[in-house]
Amino acid sequence: MRLHRLSKRDVGVLTRASGARGIRASLVICSVVSVLWIAPSASASDGVPMPVGGIYLGSWVKPLDGGSRREALVAREREIGRTYAIDHQYYRWDSPIPTTHEVWTADAGRIPFVTWNARRGNGSVVTWARIASGTEDPWIVSRADAFRTFGRPVYVSFHHEPENDVPTFGQPSDYVAAFRHIVEVFRQRGATNVTFVWTMMAWSFERGAAVASQYYPGDAYVDVVAADGYNWYPGRKASRWRSFQEVMRATHDFAVIHGKPFMAAEYGVQEDPAIPGRKGNWFREILSVIDAWPQLIALVYFDSDRIYPWMPDTSASALAGYRDLASSPRTAAMLGSGGQGTSVSGRSSTEMLRRNSFEGGVAGRPITLSGSGGSSGDAFDALVLRGDASLLFDDAAPVGSLSAKHSFTTTSASYYVWDVAVPEGSRWYGRVYLRAAELPAGRVRLARARSSGILRMALDLLPSGALRMVDGGGVEVVLTEGAIPTHTWVRVQWGVDQASGEAWLEIYDGSSDRRLLSAAGVAPSLVGGGIDQVRIGGQVGRRVASFVLHTDEPALSLVGPVGT
Repeated sequence: MRLHRLSKRDVGVLTRASGARGIRASLVICSVVSVLWIAPSASASDGVPMPVGGIYLGSWVKPLDGGSRREALVAREREIGRTYAIDHQYYRWDSPIPTTHEVWTADAGRIPFVTWNARRGNGSVVTWARIASGTEDPWIVSRADAFRTFGRPVYVSFHHEPENDVPTFGQPSDYVAAFRHIVEVFRQRGATNVTFVWTMMAWSFERGAAVASQYYPGDAYVDVVAADGYNWYPGRKASRWRSFQEVMRATHDFAVIHGKPFMAAEYGVQEDPAIPGRKGNWFREILSVIDAWPQLIALVYFDSDRIYPWMPDTSASALAGYRDLASSPRTAAMLGSGGQGTSVSGRSSTEMLRRNSFEGGVAGRPITLSGSGGSSGDAFDALVLRGDASLLFDDAAPVGSLSAKHSFTTTSASYYVWDVAVPEGSRWYGRVYLRAAELPAGRVRLARARSSGILRMALDLLPSGALRMVDGGGVEVVLTEGAIPTHTWVRVQWGVDQASGEAWLEIYDGSSDRRLLSAAGVAPSLVGGGIDQVRIGGQVGRRVASFVLHTDEPALSLVGPVGT
């Protein structure tokens, strides 16, 4: 949807990787095409990485009641209980992009998504032919250099919905030439952190591939195919209720044909006054579309009251449906390493070692190797149950659809094991969600890292509620000052640098993503070694008579903190 005017404050204050950066191979069957989805060849670019373990969820959140963009975005994130992976902002041609907003949002771990229009802040038109001719090159070069200096992965969409601006800005061929020229300048200036998104209105693809193709800059210039698509019912006359899949199907088919990843750069739905709850269910239905469309890498909502009330909280039922979409593991992907630009280009064993969520079994029944694959598709390499311990699928809380329930007795163990390949002297990172009804009477060992059967590092939950990291000899390296909360999910993240011996722990609230505790330390005993096995789950100390712990979504990485 076109935003035709920004305030002076907005003007003053910003793929899964591109198609050239790799997408998993899948057989895609859709209404128009049936093709084999082949991962395109890799490029040297280090732009927005492919999402891992789901897709990116993002939004443009319109400031309301005189608030700022930041306030509006954070308020919506607080309402839905998570941080967005993508922050979408709109800018005019002479805006000094990237702005301080992009710095702020990238520092918070989000991917900036910049839509850059060819109209100046004063309303005057910069024609596409003028851009293509090189007349605007001094400005384009300055923006390319600014993005290169910005350094973090960023999506850039030049003049979204161009078919809405013919002939004011030129003809389709002029738009194609301008898009190509901007990409060429950015590449020449080394702004390889930019992933270029080509954004059309969804209805243009529905009118036939030839219509959209007039504006297509070409496979060599487009990293991501995107569309702005809406369910216009009941606002527009003669409109009918349409699902997200129906709205976006033609765009999806175009992306498949061109071997490109696909995102919804804008999407929205209104309330159906005749059927309460229909808007919320519209959001929930998208989850099945994510499963059916492996090319879909991002959903970026148009959270605004422009023309119609698209906001996700127009009713309690609508917000509940949107929260279900936002809290699903299918939309959980975030940029690795806290927004610092580390590219995670796939599920390589040398980068993302393992990630899993307990979704493959039946609540109340024992977990088995074959039933523990979860949404990631990675089965555990081994599953070890000892003593009187039991490990069951349990519908305990909405971190994943199902969690693992560990029931411990004295000296029992209940854990799952990954065989990994962490090189000697490298950094490695881990994450697991935890929920305990109460604190244990004795020490519970939550994670253990081993090398050739020798313990290298362990993570313990203490009776005080503090978390500590110890080395292979049991010597404390890191200890949190404070206790984890009970009866709620927390996210525990850790990292170990085997070159320096540095280590850290961070604990976040599992629903709000608010950091609760953090601590760091260093120990020479953590230097070197390498890791060939990591055990997640638990092993109790002698004083624990009984203890119940839930875990979900464990992950290991060599790239950076796994995040949400």
